[in-house]
Amino acid sequence: FVLLLPVTFGFCALSVDLSYMQFTKMQLQHVGDAASHAALVRYRQTHALGRKPRACRRQGDWAANQMIDANYVGNGHATLDDIEYGRYEDGLFSAGDVVVNSAKAYVSRQDDNKIDLFFAPLLPVISMALWGSADDSEVFHSFQPATESITSGRTREICIAQDITGSFVDDIGFARQADLAFLDFFETTPYPGDKIAMSTFVGGVTPAIWTPLTDIEGGYATLSAQWATLDSCNCNYWHWYYGPNWCIYYYGNYNGQPWMQSCFDYGQQTAQGPGIDQCVDELTTNGNPTAFQAIIVISDGLPYGTVAPDYTDIRKANALTAADDAWAADIHVWSVAYMNGGGDFSFLQDLVRGYGVAYQTPDPSELEDIMIEIAQSIPIVLVD
Repeated sequence: FVLLLPVTFGFCALSVDLSYMQFTKMQLQHVGDAASHAALVRYRQTHALGRKPRACRRQGDWAANQMIDANYVGNGHATLDDIEYGRYEDGLFSAGDVVVNSAKAYVSRQDDNKIDLFFAPLLPVISMALWGSADDSEVFHSFQPATESITSGRTREICIAQDITGSFVDDIGFARQADLAFLDFFETTPYPGDKIAMSTFVGGVTPAIWTPLTDIEGGYATLSAQWATLDSCNCNYWHWYYGPNWCIYYYGNYNGQPWMQSCFDYGQQTAQGPGIDQCVDELTTNGNPTAFQAIIVISDGLPYGTVAPDYTDIRKANALTAADDAWAADIHVWSVAYMNGGGDFSFLQDLVRGYGVAYQTPDPSELEDIMIEIAQSIPIVLVD
């Protein structure tokens, strides 16, 4: 028994203490992640109130300490050794106040806050009793873990697939206002590298995307100027039966502009699939694969066409396939249905993928609030 006692306690130290060390390291990392996350959120909340960087840092530090005090690491709380604020881009962190999209927290349980072990401290005692000597170093008594965590605002890349069919003619102004409000939200809460695009569709899309993926921080004025011209499809040309003002006969009134695509493009009527496909192509070709990518489909109805009796079903199937292709590329899909007396919300709901949510409203004035809600819900945090 005496001879086996050191072996027994040695195995206990290996099984219990090593497991405890691994467990507390995991706890410490979780606490570090929570601390950096809380610091960044609080910093940006304070910054949004117009506070100076020093005040923002104080608020961020306070939030980080609150998270540390609320969570245990082993049998006690960790220590916030330091926290830095700065820019995180392409995997690199640099401290500073010019652009703050990240917080880096250093947490530990060291020195006076070290973690005591269970069985390992007995090994020197047993060694001394059996052989009269022992190496009673600190390694047998305590564990002193330390870690760091970076929370960064994740780059966002979004493509709006905007329905501009003739049935949207009376209310396209509300859609335009909602799109501009969405753009303004990202301009007022910027993160380095945020980009946005827009595909407009009727029965299909034009070969070139209406708004290619553009950096919001540097291209906001250009984006805003273009989106302010968004209108329904252009019907200002001679119709074979009704003549040059056929939209007035067909829809009652018309405000479409000649710079928008034709209402007769690709068999006319409504086809969401090409709009989604064009967004997928733009994001995968010109986007950053590490960014959070999303498509927002804004439409007022069921896919519809008059080329063949089953064309509606074909377009519906194509749209669902396009949504599947988006998700296969890790692109999340939202849908916004303006139900102006028709349409099929269940179909537009079926287009949702990933973190996306389906919205519907019979009131076009609510489109702006919906788009702002979507903007606020897009994940913006990456923890490293």
